[in-house]
Amino acid sequence: MNSIRVALGAIAITASALFNPQVSKADTFTGADLLKWSEASQVAYLQNAIIMAMTVSSRMSETHAACISEWFFEADGFRDARLADLNGAIEKYADYHPGGVIVAIVERECGAFGQN
Repeated sequence: MNSIRVALGAIAITASALFNPQVSKADTFTGADLLKWSEASQVAYLQNAIIMAMTVSSRMSETHAACISEWFFEADGFRDARLADLNGAIEKYADYHPGGVIVAIVERECGAFGQN
């Protein structure tokens, strides 16, 4: 059941990305810019980032990728609690690229990439 939910979520995120392309540049895009987007666009960005983190992590450690999946997608209340945690960190470090903040949160929750 959870794998179906994750797969459907990934399809929805991909469809969202096709109709709402990201307009960010790595050298100038900050958390402050992300926080100006609509809530739906912020959620799509964050979920895409987490899926990418899981994909990269799965190449190094299935355990680490499973931790990310459990933390974000399978734990009760993931949408509210995890997205609020990510948004809070992005607000706190609004001058930094949100990708770096997301990696820091993922590593806080599941350990460093390539270490597990």
